[in-house]
Amino acid sequence: MKHQKGLTMVSILLLVLGAIVILRAFMVIIPSYFDHAEVGVILDSLDENNRINAKTSTKVMREEVARRLRDNNVAFSVDTLEVQRSSAGAVINWNYESRKHFLANIDMVLTFQRQKELSK
Repeated sequence: MKHQKGLTMVSILLLVLGAIVILRAFMVIIPSYFDHAEVGVILDSLDENNRINAKTSTKVMREEVARRLRDNNVAFSVDTLEVQRSSAGAVINWNYESRKHFLANIDMVLTFQRQKELSK
């Protein structure tokens, strides 16, 4: 028998299946990172128009962030947004997750953390 060269049909199918799974993972993960970048832009621009400052209540901050998320078509819950106040100002800490459907009954969960300091 001659030495076989090349891939068998099963090997080719396994490679194609692996490529499809990796492509699907990228299609699920990359949009979540774009949304995470948008959250950073939203938090960084909170104190631009002086409506939000260190003395603003947590409820008003959450409402403003939620409004900006809706305006930018980003679907994250602001329930985990926390505000820690000190004599120097306030710090907004936000730990949130993005849960996306992957394959069949498998979901991908990505966790993110953002922080914004508001000075007096």
